[in-house]
Amino acid sequence: VPSLLWESAKDLQLLRRDTALKRMLEQEVLRIKPDLIYERTNYLQSSGAQVARSAGIRYMAEVNAPATERKLLQGPSLFSGLALSRERYIMESAERVVVVSSALRDHFAERHGIRLEKFSTIPNAVDPEKFLVQAQDAEIIRKKYSLHGSPVIGFVGSIFPWHGVDILIEAFSRILSRHSGAKLLVVGDGEVLTALKELAVRLNVSGSVVFTGNVSPAEAPAHIGVMDIAVMARSNWYGSPVKIFEYGVMGRAIIAPDVQPVRDVMEQGKHGILVKPDPADLAAALLKLLADD
Repeated sequence: VPSLLWESAKDLQLLRRDTALKRMLEQEVLRIKPDLIYERTNYLQSSGAQVARSAGIRYMAEVNAPATERKLLQGPSLFSGLALSRERYIMESAERVVVVSSALRDHFAERHGIRLEKFSTIPNAVDPEKFLVQAQDAEIIRKKYSLHGSPVIGFVGSIFPWHGVDILIEAFSRILSRHSGAKLLVVGDGEVLTALKELAVRLNVSGSVVFTGNVSPAEAPAHIGVMDIAVMARSNWYGSPVKIFEYGVMGRAIIAPDVQPVRDVMEQGKHGILVKPDPADLAAALLKLLADD
């Protein structure tokens, strides 16, 4: 099936679901008579805005990604234009729009002509109580992957192309001659994991790179706890990456992407080192941190 038709068929299913959700929401509005509808919106979803407008109920929308993300991640659809018009409809209907970054706020304001005062920017966050790690938990991880006596550089998360783990592996290969005892701990699984393992072999660093594969969310804090330097090499222009908050609550030295959502919450040289998605820039940041106990 051609990609355009396949993606369009998937979008048609989303539209049908939104119609069904609209009927459900109309029934709930009649039943509980709410004062406010707060909706975490999704691609092609406008049922909450439609019901709020028709019922005369106050409406707030939480929007965590632009409609254009769908095309970037999955490809074009015959409904891409409709998605943008529904996005605009939500912005116009809401009395307040909650976004995760100033970059996303500015994008919506410019694209749809929405005044900036209508937005609230609330970055992502983590619950500190979920990141309390006992010393013995971290010790188990060190023993499991033979990390004793080594400075550990790490990444944790789903491994997709846009996270830049390939950049991290290449940067690591550049600094290994000066820090031969260093280890790179890549925690997680994803669609490009096999390609990353092959990259480590081609760069002759596979003996110093540990790929854990999938770990449960409950195990992630202990893995972060053994890292001396926690890295996120790349991020998109609009999202608020949860990884940097996980790294921060664990007290790691952080290297993060130099994009506006990260600059919303991190100051260069104070909360971490912000880098371009480039192996040379990342390697320089790694060397700087490895030289500074």
